[in-house]
Amino acid sequence: MLATRIYWILMALAAGIFGWRVLSEGREALRITPASEYEFEQTVDIGAAAGDFSLEMFVPGPGSRLKVQNESLSAGKLQLRVESGDSGRRLVATGRRGDLPETIVYRATIRRRSVSFQLPEDLRWKDLLSQDSLDSTKWIPSGHREIQLATARLVGYPPDRDLPPSPHAWQEWMESQGIGPVDFARRAFVYCRDEIQPAAFSGSTDALTALRLGESSCGGKSRLMAAMCRSVGIPARMLGGVIMGQAKKKRTSHVWVEVGLGDQWVPYDPLNDHQAVLPAHYLTLYVGDLPLIRHSRGLAFDYGFRAPVERVPMAWTLTPDEQDGRGAVPLLQRRHFSVILLAPFALLFTLFVRQVIGIDGIGVFFPVLLGFCVTQIGWTLSGILLAGTLVFGVLMRLLLYRINLLRVPRAGILITFILVLLLAFTISLERFGVAMGKGALILPIAALAMAVERFTNEALDGGAAKAAKLLGETLILAVISALLLMQPLFKLLTVMYPEILIVVIAEMLMIGQYRGLRLRELWRFRALRKVTSS
Repeated sequence: MLATRIYWILMALAAGIFGWRVLSEGREALRITPASEYEFEQTVDIGAAAGDFSLEMFVPGPGSRLKVQNESLSAGKLQLRVESGDSGRRLVATGRRGDLPETIVYRATIRRRSVSFQLPEDLRWKDLLSQDSLDSTKWIPSGHREIQLATARLVGYPPDRDLPPSPHAWQEWMESQGIGPVDFARRAFVYCRDEIQPAAFSGSTDALTALRLGESSCGGKSRLMAAMCRSVGIPARMLGGVIMGQAKKKRTSHVWVEVGLGDQWVPYDPLNDHQAVLPAHYLTLYVGDLPLIRHSRGLAFDYGFRAPVERVPMAWTLTPDEQDGRGAVPLLQRRHFSVILLAPFALLFTLFVRQVIGIDGIGVFFPVLLGFCVTQIGWTLSGILLAGTLVFGVLMRLLLYRINLLRVPRAGILITFILVLLLAFTISLERFGVAMGKGALILPIAALAMAVERFTNEALDGGAAKAAKLLGETLILAVISALLLMQPLFKLLTVMYPEILIVVIAEMLMIGQYRGLRLRELWRFRALRKVTSS
C-alpha cells in the first residue's frame, strides 16, 4: 500500500538524519542527559517602619560550579544596591516610612552541579593548612568544658585523666591513637547526625544547647559539629543558604558546616546526612555564622523563597565555547522553543486513543490546547478558565440559537465573546497578583468557540447526558496531554533530535490506516463475540 511505503520512507529519512548526526558529531550526538535549572525567587514584604530604614539580605552570587543568570530586581520606590564581600553578596534596600508597604523581589536562574570531595585518609594533623575559623564564640563555644567532654567521649579519651589543655595536646594524643583529622571529622559528623535528634521546634540553637537537649534543627547540629572540630584545632565554619526544588514559597532557610581538611573546605550536613558532598539543590548564600537578613529597628517584614526545578536539555546550559558550533538548527535554541512544539507527541497519543481505543472528544487538537494551557497557568486556573468559558459560552450560544443566525456570523460573535471573557479573566487575575503571561494567551479562541459549538449541539440533539459524557472524555484527553507536555523526555528528544517529529508523522500515518474494531467496541460487544465463537 502507498501509506505503508510512505511510512518506511519517513522512518528511513529519520534514521538517515540521525545516523548522519552520529557520524558528524560523534558521541555528543547521543548526549541527552538533562540538566537541572532552578527558577530562584526571594521576596521580602515590608509592611511598616518607625522611620527611615535599611534592610540587608544575602542573595546568590556566582561561584564554583554555580551559574547565576537572568537576574532581576524590583522594589518599587525603595533604593537598591548590591554589595559583594568575603561573607557573600548582599542586597541593600533603603527607604522611608512613607514608601511602605513595598515588596522586594529578587529572581534569577540558578544552575549548579553537585560537588563531591575525595578525603585524604592519610592526612596528618600537622598538614592542616588553614588557621581561620578556630575561635570559640557564643554560638560555637568550642572551649566550653561540656563540649570538651563530649569530644573526649567521641574519641575514647580516658575518663580518669585530665582533659588536654589545648588543641595541640588533643592532636598529639589522637595521633598516638591513630586518629587523624578526617577520621575525627567523620566521628563528629556521625555523632551530630545520630545522637542529636531532629528538633520539633524552630529557631536558632547554639552548639551547647543542642548538646544539652539532645535535639536540634540544622543550626544546632552543624554548630555542635563545628565546636567539636574547633576544640581539637580543625578549622570549621558555618554556611547558610536555601535548599532549592520547592515550587511553593517557604520561609525556611538552611545552614550546614564546612570543615578545613588539607587545602579544601569540605561540607557536612548532619541533619540531612550529607557527608563530604554538597548536593546540586543546595544554594549557598553566605559564609559564616550570620543572620540571613539584617535590618534597622522597628521594621515589620516577612520573607520567603521559592525555587522550582526544571529539567532542561544539556545543550541549553552550555556556553557558546562549549557548544562548539552545535545548535545551528533554530529549534535547538532556547529562545525559539515553546511547549507547544511538543504538541505532536500529545496529538499522536490523542489519535491513538480516539482511533484505536475509541474514546471520543471535542476535536483532535482541542484537548492538546487545554493541556498546553495547563503548562502555562496551572491546573486550577485552567479549570476555572475552561468552566467559565463553557458556562458563559453555552449561554451565549443558546441565545444566538434563538436569534437564528447563520453559522459564520454566529461563529464570529462567539469567538469575540470568548475573547472578551478571556480578557476579563486575565485582568481579574492580575488584580490578585497573578499574571497569566503571553504563553497562556496562545490558547486559541477559535478552538474554545468550536468546543462550545460542539458541546451545545450535543446537548440540543442528544441531551445533557451525552454532552456531559463528551466533555468528560475531552477532559481525560486534556489531562493526559498536559502530563505528556510536562515530561522532560519529549523536550529533550525534540531539542536534541528534531528528526523525531518525522517518526511521529510516520506513526500518525499508520494509525490513520487502522480499520479494525476499537477496543471500546470489542469490550461493548464482548458477550456477542462469546456467542459467535461458541
